[in-house]
Amino acid sequence: MQKTRRAYAIDRAAAPSSKPSARKGTGSRRRTTDEEAADWRDRYEAGESFARIAGSVQRSPHTVKSGVQRAQAAQERTAVRREAMKEAFRAHLNELLDLLGAIGREFEDVTVPVVGLRGRTRETGKPFGPFNIPDIDAEDIQVVLDIEGALNWGLLIEHLGRDAAMRAIGQVKKIAATLANCEIDLRKSLEAKLTEATGLGIHASDPGKAWISRAGVAEVLNASCQAAAGRDSRLRSMAANLRPQDKSIMYGSVLLVLGLDDPEGLLPSIVVVLKDVPGMVEYGRLRSVVSDYAAATGKAADEIGVLRSAHFVPGECRACRRLGM
Repeated sequence: MQKTRRAYAIDRAAAPSSKPSARKGTGSRRRTTDEEAADWRDRYEAGESFARIAGSVQRSPHTVKSGVQRAQAAQERTAVRREAMKEAFRAHLNELLDLLGAIGREFEDVTVPVVGLRGRTRETGKPFGPFNIPDIDAEDIQVVLDIEGALNWGLLIEHLGRDAAMRAIGQVKKIAATLANCEIDLRKSLEAKLTEATGLGIHASDPGKAWISRAGVAEVLNASCQAAAGRDSRLRSMAANLRPQDKSIMYGSVLLVLGLDDPEGLLPSIVVVLKDVPGMVEYGRLRSVVSDYAAATGKAADEIGVLRSAHFVPGECRACRRLGM
């Protein structure tokens, strides 16, 4: 019987395909894993040929070669990244060492953080010494290093924690706060004695009558603090070199008292106050704390010097962890 066109089509569809099936083994398209590629790379670099490796893993030499090249490129990228991270870590440590160096230089430069002088120069915006003292009338001062505003300061604290250098810096700040309070006490005592001796008030600008200049008091305080630190003899020379001029009493170019009808008549009373400064209780207390302060800054500078000599900052911080160090 003659087959219909429909039956013939069905027979063709059911017949086995004449196309060869995909070969398994060396011709498969299975994806090469990173682990396999790394193993082939190691074997190739040890001297095996692509063909030998391919035969042992039942893959084509071309596949093995591609895997080796991919693994070598990944290895190079890892090496470059590792080197870049090492360089970044060294730069990070150098920044911290530079910060320690800046702190050490501040301790070397400072003698006494004179609060009164800072108050006199406040309008210029220039801080005096390494300390920011927010209010010269504060009873309880918290001393802050100028450099604590730097971004790396927090990272340095994370690194050092309770290291001897950080403990020494903390001790300097603690004694500096005591020192600043001693200066405030001395200034208040000086103001009280000058007011009592002259009957005049203390002002920063002309109140329209005779007055003691706050800048002049700051100059006396500065000379007193420097004398307590053993720096100079201005306090002694100040009493001997006060002079009347017009309606004022001056020390050098500094106006101490202004608006007087009889400056020569008031001069002896002020000289007595200045000569009595070394005998004041507040002066003695300041002199004692100045000695402690000098010892503390010296110890801090030594501890910082030890860290910088090692060219390394112990511990770790957030930046280190970001770098994987």
